[in-house]
Amino acid sequence: MADPSAQASNFTITVNSTPNPITSAALNPTKRSIILTLSSAIQSGDVVTISYNPGSLNSAIGVPVSAFSSSVTNKTNTAVDVISNKAIILYPNPFADRLFISNTNNYKWIKIVDMLGKEVLQTQLNQSGALEINTSKLKKGMYIIILANSNNQTIFKAVKK
Repeated sequence: MADPSAQASNFTITVNSTPNPITSAALNPTKRSIILTLSSAIQSGDVVTISYNPGSLNSAIGVPVSAFSSSVTNKTNTAVDVISNKAIILYPNPFADRLFISNTNNYKWIKIVDMLGKEVLQTQLNQSGALEINTSKLKKGMYIIILANSNNQTIFKAVKK
């Protein structure tokens, strides 16, 4: 499949019938799907419609991709005010330039991964149990936050707005 970044303008996304501009398009590492990053978060219960107007995008076997449109209802919780798990508190979510995590005493490091699987940040944790992360250089979109030690890991989803 060809690089879709030049094809982002051929995609249209609406959320509850309101346009949601695409900020980037990327080819999934498996080369079987395209990842579109939207300008605003999608909430649980939102109806998302994606449409494609033909351009020069080809399928994995080299066949031009024809026009399509499909709608789905989001059943996942992608944005909440505070995520809490095993006394860990991650806030705010969605976040802007700062992300705070408290009660991290039992963890040794944190890693932030984008939806393409690319590690965008990794750092060792101090023993204070609280962490403030400067996220100003991260692009808008969803991220996986992984807190880990030698025995286990705790994973959260968070959205950069």
